[in-house]
Amino acid sequence: MPLPQSIPQAAKRFNPHVLALARHRPPFAVVYHEGRTTGRRYRTPVIVFARPRDDGEVDALFALPYGPRVDWVRNGEAAGRLLLERADVVYVLDDLRTQHGDEAMAQVPDPARTFLTTLGTRDVLLARVRHLVEPPADPRPGAVGPEEDQTISADSA
Repeated sequence: MPLPQSIPQAAKRFNPHVLALARHRPPFAVVYHEGRTTGRRYRTPVIVFARPRDDGEVDALFALPYGPRVDWVRNGEAAGRLLLERADVVYVLDDLRTQHGDEAMAQVPDPARTFLTTLGTRDVLLARVRHLVEPPADPRPGAVGPEEDQTISADSA
């Protein structure tokens, strides 16, 4: 069972303070997404892990303590993609899929899994990491992105 809806609403007030830290401190990162109806651009701090795929690519794995119906997940599903920034590098994520239950949570590394399951977390979001991109236009002044698109490995996500 996800955490009560009052908690993610309160967390939105703290997100601006967490954003600067999230870009530079793994397993934290920042997800960029656009509103489904407004088109407004948003930044949301998240915790994300790299998970190798059987086909040699990499998935970003997000535990969803607030459940799969939070705005950033719904916005990403509607758009078919998200942008993820970590350590001043921005990745395109696509092939978004949510999973629920014990098998889903078994993919989250310990000790995070133990902590999250204690909170009642049962959902994860998996997204294929596609390539590097230039940072979005407005996240912060002076952002510098990579020179070229490239596929990443599990070590670099």
